[in-house]
Formats: sequence, C-alpha cells, structure tokens
Amino acid sequence: MRIRLWTAILVSGLAVAGVLATICRVPAGEIIVPAVALVPEKGDIEVLPAIGTSTTLPSIAPVQAKMCSGVVGSGLGVNFDSGLTGSICAESPPIPTTLVNSRRVHLNFAISEVGPSGVSSVELWATRDGKSWQRYSNEPPPSGPLVVHVAEEGLYGFSIVVRNGLGLASPAPKHGEAPQMWIEVDETKPVVKMTECHVGKGPDAGMLYVNWEATDLHMKDKPITICTSKSKDGPWTPAVTGLPNTGKMDWTMPKDMPYEFYVRVEAADRAGNVGQVTTHEPMKVDTCRPRGTIISVDAEGKPLTKLTVPSEANQKGMANFIIGWTR
Repeated sequence: MRIRLWTAILVSGLAVAGVLATICRVPAGEIIVPAVALVPEKGDIEVLPAIGTSTTLPSIAPVQAKMCSGVVGSGLGVNFDSGLTGSICAESPPIPTTLVNSRRVHLNFAISEVGPSGVSSVELWATRDGKSWQRYSNEPPPSGPLVVHVAEEGLYGFSIVVRNGLGLASPAPKHGEAPQMWIEVDETKPVVKMTECHVGKGPDAGMLYVNWEATDLHMKDKPITICTSKSKDGPWTPAVTGLPNTGKMDWTMPKDMPYEFYVRVEAADRAGNVGQVTTHEPMKVDTCRPRGTIISVDAEGKPLTKLTVPSEANQKGMANFIIGWTR
C-alpha cells in the first residue's frame, strides 16, 4: 500500500524530519533535512517542508555554541574528534563552503559558557538560501557529532542553538543571517571521455598518446590520473598522476611494458568523486625489431659447386658463394 501525505499548511521542520526518518528508517539519533522542493513521483510520499518558518525562542543566551570543525561525508574517509568542549571556537572570517560527496554528514560542534544547570538540548537549524531558516532537531546533546542526512545534492547552511537546563537558549538564526557552516553536497562524478589512445610507431615507437575530455563543476586543479592494467578488470597501476586537465598526454613507456594493456583515464573533483573511462580494446606494444643472419647452407644432399663470380661483379659488392648443382 502506498501512502500519499500532503500538508495543507506549513508544518514544522521537526515534524517533516520525523516523518521522513520513520519512512527511510534512518538510525536513531540521526537527522533528516529534506529538500526545499521535493519532486515526487507517482505513488510516493509527498511532503512539503516548511523551509522559512521558525519558532521564536528566548533571546537570553547564557549558553553559547558554534560549529567549529570540518564537516565530512561518509565517503571521504576522514574522522574528527567530536564531543563537548569547554571553550568556544575562535572567530573567523566568512566560512567558505565545504564540499562533501555524501548526503550523510557529521557536524562537529563545541559548547562554552555552560552554567550550573548544564545543557538540556542542542537544536539544529538549516537554510538552503541563506535567508529562510528551519529547525530540524531539538534533542539532548549527543556524545559525538550531529549526524545529518540531507535529501539531495546542493548547498546547505547549518547553525546550532543550545538550551541550558532551565530552558534559556542562545538566539535562533534570523532571516538573512549567515549560517555557522556552509556545506555543498556533490555526489556527481566527473564526466570523462577518451577521444584517442594509440601507441606510437616508427620514430614514435615506445610512446603512448592519450587524449581525453573531462568536465565537472568542482574539478580539482590537477585532477587527471592515467592508469594501465593487463586486464580490463584491473588491478590498475598509475602511470602518471596529478596531470592538469589539458586533454592530452604523451607518455614514454617503460621498457618492461607488457605486450597488451588497457588504459584508463581518471578525473577527480574537489568533493572526492572520481570519474573514469577505459579503452574497450587493449593497446599492443612491441618495440623489438627482429633481425636475421644467414649462418649456413643446406643443399639437401646434392653436390655443391663453388661458383666464382667475375671480378666485375666483385667490384659491385658481390662475393663468391656456393650453390647446389642439379644434373
């Protein structure tokens, strides 16, 4: 049975996140941040999140909090120390956007100026446009970072609000207020095409020529890696790394290059996504130039006759030789 849920009025971000968490079976303690505009398919659950609505909270702020460490998507393989600390992070210039390649991110935070009543809850607020804000979590402080699931690729701004044991809290973000941290989720791999790949011949023997096209919104400065393998399924050995995206490489192959090998072009973006393309057929290389020398004569058991070439022929570079004579 399919469920179709519409909200006729603006609902709180907490309610939307709760519904999505139940449907998607997100692990307990993790937070879902839906997209500003969900494009439903027929039969899917349709929820209209109320990005832009906010709950007025007390402006008294005995407790201060800030997100201060990096944000990491699970695909990047980076770990951060997390938890509550007794010092607030230093003020810094406008925070640049942090790129991640996963919709599941860890928000590390620090809390300071904690009074005798302690901390009762940590609220997570999110914005997509830097203007409208919505609250998505109001839970006791976790033992580690806030784990957030975002609904789609794109830009997200996050701030946290902390309440003390008596319910007093730091100010909630206002309309137009900048977030404590910007995150851009980019799960799209670079698009890579190999336009040409061949082994040099003649005076270019021993050279490999590779041409490619690679595009991405967040491409690294030197994103290209050229790999080779005896098998199309790998393992792959990097031949050249850290190439600029010029679309062309001329490579002098080592002498121990296998007779047949496949070529792969990889392109990496700043979020950690890697796109690739591999030759359909193996390249073949053989730089050896076979040479032959006549070492004897086999007359097949017939008498041999020594033929003397006239001196005029000797002057033209011909020498005496032996031929088989047939009667």
